[in-house]
Amino acid sequence: MKEKKTLETKERGITLIALVITIIVLLILAGVSIAMLTGDNGILTQATNAKNKTEEAEEMEKIQLSVNEAQLGNSGYQELTEENLQKEIDEQFGSGTVKVYANEKNAFSFIFQNKEANYRLEKDGTLNKIDIALKINNVNELKSFMNEVNSGNTFENQYVYLLENIDLTNETWDVIGSYTDDTNNKAFAGIFEGNNRTINGLNISKSQDYVGLFAYSTGTIRDIVLESGSITGQGRVGGITAVNEGTIENCHNKGVSINITGSPGGGGIVARCAGEISYCSNSGDITSQTGLYIGGIVGALNYTKMTNCYNTGNIEGFSIVGGIIGGNTGSNVECCYNTGNVRGTGKNEAGETYVGGIVGNTDDGKIIACYNVGSVRSEYVNGGGITGQLVERC
Repeated sequence: MKEKKTLETKERGITLIALVITIIVLLILAGVSIAMLTGDNGILTQATNAKNKTEEAEEMEKIQLSVNEAQLGNSGYQELTEENLQKEIDEQFGSGTVKVYANEKNAFSFIFQNKEANYRLEKDGTLNKIDIALKINNVNELKSFMNEVNSGNTFENQYVYLLENIDLTNETWDVIGSYTDDTNNKAFAGIFEGNNRTINGLNISKSQDYVGLFAYSTGTIRDIVLESGSITGQGRVGGITAVNEGTIENCHNKGVSINITGSPGGGGIVARCAGEISYCSNSGDITSQTGLYIGGIVGALNYTKMTNCYNTGNIEGFSIVGGIIGGNTGSNVECCYNTGNVRGTGKNEAGETYVGGIVGNTDDGKIIACYNVGSVRSEYVNGGGITGQLVERC
């Protein structure tokens, strides 16, 4: 019986192939060329594109239905979580077909496990299809990503997804990218989605400037958790990136200590920031005996804005030291707080020391709805619970 079924299946397959060939022959006899069938605008190509669009529309409809069902819940409206969304997605697609990843607040990614289909629910509720250039599941794949950036691949406008927790405890790690100046650098310019996965044992020790998980970013880095380790560099040392000219969102340094051996300084998330930064935190201790511009989140913040960040780590620097930011120039700092101890031990070349619970030195910037409960200690002058100095320029 089984043999008969196999023969029938083969016969149906042969019949289908014969039918397709017959249709193609008839189309050719009717004056339809192979190019018209298979070219970029050919009949078969258009049919395939139409089929793909139909599948995409069906997938997006199922995802949207899952979102609606997860929000309704059993007892009225509830907030979306990775767990309740995954439950509804499994109902729609089947268990193990689509993996849900919680991104920054109210944003989620939907990764198909058996095909190259990926979608992202944005914070504003819109659902978009995304193309992921690289998926990182282990140490070797993170190394490959690092090597690509260090070889000059910027991943501009491309998504890179960290899908699993990474343990680097037994690894000798390098910096992703490099920065010397604005014309001599290897930047990351894509979207790095950490999916709130953790990186453990991040240990980097360099006798150079611009050190961190990344050296230089002009793209978007979000949802990374640095769990443990230590980073040492001469100057411009940051937990996530040394220089940020893009966007940093929802990144957290839970236990990576930062040590700056020279000057200028650094921060638990970014050393020098001219891009936006929000919903970030630092709990790692930051120390420098010689560094200027030392901050729990950012060392130097320039003409941008920071919102909803906090620090609980102990911050010690030479001069211009803050629980959140070392030096702020022309930027708005909103809804941030510090509970860590902040200490400045020296004076800059002008003989000045600025130490603050939120910002060490504020030059033509604003501090809005921020608070500090950590101790602030300046070995010389200009120490304050919120800022060591506030300068408003006309």
